[in-house]
Amino acid sequence: MMSAIIALQEALVARLDQSSLFSGVYHDAPARAGFPFAVLNCSDERDWSCKGRRGREVVLQMVLWDEQPSRLLSLENEVEQSLTSLSTGSEWYLSTLLLTGKRRLRDPGGPWSCTFEFRARLIEHESGGVA
Repeated sequence: MMSAIIALQEALVARLDQSSLFSGVYHDAPARAGFPFAVLNCSDERDWSCKGRRGREVVLQMVLWDEQPSRLLSLENEVEQSLTSLSTGSEWYLSTLLLTGKRRLRDPGGPWSCTFEFRARLIEHESGGVA
C-alpha cells in the first residue's frame, strides 16, 4: 500500500510536470536548476481516520522560484488554479486540498520565491472500489 504522502507528492509532481510551466519539480532544493522551478515538501502527517477507514492529514509546502517577479505572479495564479482538481490515484481519495498560506520573498542576492502552504486530507479507498 502506497502512503498518503507519496500518493499526494506523485499527483502534484505529475500535475506540475504536465503543465510544462517549470524547468523542473524537485523534492529538495536543487544545486543548479534553470528558472522557474518548484520544490515540494510534505512536512507533517497526522491521522485523519474515520468510520473504520484510514485517513491522513498532510501539510504540504510548495516553493516556486523565479528570477522574474512578474512571471512568478503568473505562475502563482496558474498553480492555484491547476490544483483545484487533483487525482491521487487508486489507493487514496483526496478529500480536500486547502491553501492555508502564501508568502512571496526575494533573496537579496538572487531570485524571488513564493511559498504556498496547503493542508490536504486523504481517505483510503475502500478495497475493490472507489470511495
